[in-house]
Amino acid sequence: MNILICDDDKKDLDRLEGLIRRYDEERHIGADVYCYENAADFLADISDHVPDIIFLDINMEEMDS
Repeated sequence: MNILICDDDKKDLDRLEGLIRRYDEERHIGADVYCYENAADFLADISDHVPDIIFLDINMEEMDS
């Protein structure tokens, strides 16, 4: 299972990643978690890691301007 997280707020990104990894470890799901701090990297990499779940920040400064 591939889980992708894209958030330009590093604190929020790290917190969500930690919660997901802890949940994964407790339940032995075997998820791969990929984190992105900007939309450009996320979009460039999405075809390499076909997502099962995406957590996407809807207010990203670089994309909202």
